[in-house]
Amino acid sequence: LSRTVIVNPKPTVDITGNLTFCEGGSTTLTAVGTGTVLWNTGETTKAITVTAEGDYTVTLTDANGCTAEKSVQVKRNLLPVAIITGTNEICEGESVTLVASGADSYTWSTGSTADRITVAPINTTTYTVTPRTGNCVGDPTAFTVTVNPKPVITFSGDSEVCEGKSATIKADGADEYTWSNGMTGATITTDPLSATTTFVVTGE
Repeated sequence: LSRTVIVNPKPTVDITGNLTFCEGGSTTLTAVGTGTVLWNTGETTKAITVTAEGDYTVTLTDANGCTAEKSVQVKRNLLPVAIITGTNEICEGESVTLVASGADSYTWSTGSTADRITVAPINTTTYTVTPRTGNCVGDPTAFTVTVNPKPVITFSGDSEVCEGKSATIKADGADEYTWSNGMTGATITTDPLSATTTFVVTGE
């Protein structure tokens, strides 16, 4: 008397799908194999949507009752956050370089994809940069450059003196003054003049 024991081959199962996803997103894991599946999440569909990082295991059972397991680790990547550095206040006609950090690549509101841009706004302007690291795109970061108008300087005092006399001239409209004769301050008294002379003042 004899009995034959049939040995059925062990089934195979694999898991496909992206094993990383971005914060706030998800990834789809799919069990590949012939049979019924049971995930450690309790789901019994071959494809599951994952929104949390961790270990995921699927058990496949074939028609003969034989089983196979496969496990993968899924990781969640945080969204990058861009930091912009640079001067946030300039005078009319000046330029400023803004530098972005905190990610692998950047897209500025100007269209530039460099990590830094040099801008010369005419008026107060807000610039934004969108960071990207891998497949993860973060929220835009904003940076406002305030443009201060150049001071308008007016003069008062002497505009006409006799030969050999000094002139007193006063400038208004700025905080600090530098005159073409080297003097500083809002009000200057010149040396005695022997000829018509033009005095230039720079205000800040």
